[in-house]
Amino acid sequence: MTTTAGPLGDERRRRLLAGAAAVVGAFVAMGEGGFRIDRVVLLAVVAAAFVARARWARLSNLVIAVPALVIPTALNYRGTEVEFALFLLILAVTLIASIETDRARAVGYIVVAIATIIGASLIGPYDWAWVNWASAIALSGAFGVSIHRYDQLLLELRATQAELIDQAALIERRRIARDVHDLIGHSLSVVMLHVAGARRLVRSDPDEATRALLQAEDAGRASMAEVRRSVGLMRADDELDSAPLADMGDLVAVVERYRAAGLAVSYEQEGPIDTVTGPIAVACHRIVQEALTNVTRHAPGAGADLTVTVDVERNRCRLRVADHGGPRSTTDGRGLGLIGMRERAQSIGGTLHAGPSECGWVVEAELPLDVADPVAPRPTDGSTA
Repeated sequence: MTTTAGPLGDERRRRLLAGAAAVVGAFVAMGEGGFRIDRVVLLAVVAAAFVARARWARLSNLVIAVPALVIPTALNYRGTEVEFALFLLILAVTLIASIETDRARAVGYIVVAIATIIGASLIGPYDWAWVNWASAIALSGAFGVSIHRYDQLLLELRATQAELIDQAALIERRRIARDVHDLIGHSLSVVMLHVAGARRLVRSDPDEATRALLQAEDAGRASMAEVRRSVGLMRADDELDSAPLADMGDLVAVVERYRAAGLAVSYEQEGPIDTVTGPIAVACHRIVQEALTNVTRHAPGAGADLTVTVDVERNRCRLRVADHGGPRSTTDGRGLGLIGMRERAQSIGGTLHAGPSECGWVVEAELPLDVADPVAPRPTDGSTA
């Protein structure tokens, strides 16, 4: 039987507590009205049943249900001198109602106990206050049922908590995957542009080739520093609030790095761009970064007329990266660039569209500026970069 935590402790502790209370109650009932051998034997049987049920969880609840119902009722059938023995019946009702997995059986035991007490009192020669005992049994049964319901609610809450933890871990893994993808993809793209330029100039202009290689080295070092910083933030949650986040000035620096690497890209901005901060600025930074990386990765002959536009209005920020160059190369369907960009936009309540247009290829994103806390990304449609 599953052990669950409840108001009176977990099930095992509850059984042990009931067993101890049954032993004490049996001793008190044995001395009620004087010791007699028949009472001692019968009440010892009830106490032993409680102890056995407390010791072995696999035993059926009938082990205590039958003795606790039959013996106290039989002892009181002829008179009222052993009424305290009915405490064992009340104790059994409470315990069974709280731990019995078959709820119909638990309720049935409560009904049978009440009916037995009423019947024995009405048929027997004496009236031993059956109303009081029947009420006590009903109340104890209701209390046991409430404990069982509490246990079930607690189990559901724990299952929900575990599910939320798993979901949070999944969202965090996806976020880390996006960050690593963006950082490494961007840094390698810039470095490869410089290296490709150096390769073309190594014979005709060695000095210019050396300068391109030095720029590639600087870009690589800067990217490695950014990767180390991001990985450090992932490991130390307490540094997240104090660490500087990307801003729109970093967006201009991204464009400048690609331009220095030989990509013909222009940058235009409209509106109060300084108002774009926090997660919106980070999303803008990463989306533009990934869009430019995709140009160098999937359209190596393009970029002759590449434009990055940022348009900021009162309650939204629009990004547009338009490539008027050559056709895109096909992919094997396993890219994560578009998925990452779309998830970043959706995580802050925005939208993103990427695909061919009349001018060539365009990436457009619209992000709200009134975002307080990012939300979990919605499922993507499976698009790939």
